[in-house]
Amino acid sequence: MQDEADLGKTAALNVVSMVAGYGEVPIVQDVSFKVLPGQIVGVVGPNGAGKSTCLKAIVGIIPKMSGSVLFEGEDVTRVSTEGLVRKGMGYVPQLNDVFGPLSVLENLLMGGYLLGRKEVKLALNSVFEIFPRLEEMSDRSANKLSGGQRKMVALGRALMLRPRVLVLDEPTANLSPEMSEVVLHEQVPRLSAAGVGVLVVEQKADLLLSVANWSCVLVAGRIAVSAPTAELRQRSDFTDLMLGGSGVVSGNSSVSSS
Repeated sequence: MQDEADLGKTAALNVVSMVAGYGEVPIVQDVSFKVLPGQIVGVVGPNGAGKSTCLKAIVGIIPKMSGSVLFEGEDVTRVSTEGLVRKGMGYVPQLNDVFGPLSVLENLLMGGYLLGRKEVKLALNSVFEIFPRLEEMSDRSANKLSGGQRKMVALGRALMLRPRVLVLDEPTANLSPEMSEVVLHEQVPRLSAAGVGVLVVEQKADLLLSVANWSCVLVAGRIAVSAPTAELRQRSDFTDLMLGGSGVVSGNSSVSSS
């Protein structure tokens, strides 16, 4: 595993040899990677590879069977989802990510439920700096927004607690090709530009790989390749990997400069 001291940056999220699944059946096995502050790390792979299961285990929705998860150097393997949120890890699920009957502002305030009044105002200002359109739409009902706008609300709500790592599960699910590009080419890069480490699982691999600094290909529950995205896309066996080929395991480490 590459030494992060070589990069002069401590990993915000470090997943080490994680095994997780449902009941006693492991779905993901020996999964290891890192996310640095301000870095976009993508997890791609064929259908049924265990990508969403991997994220759910990291954020505490399902238990880990073995291995560990470190958040800014602290072992958080057994910490609950709410506990991780309190520590600074945000999570946006694939679906049901906004409160439809509430306004944009009310959705954001729900995200800041742990904050005091002054802190909420500061957090709102920070979110509006990243996503100015949310301020413009603050009085609109989330039910009346487009898919891309709703996803922006979900991201903004997750940002209210100022996470240092944001975990996104299929952020373009059910979105049109145009809105998918907006989310991955505009919204996600704004998060990393603000210093947030972003971990993204995405089925639209080409879109994600066009913005990710580092990418992991998950095949049959194991990381087949973990490498800088530019290097991954140049591999002669890239298409085979994405279709579920065995590939070559390459260190299972995702430390890189962004």
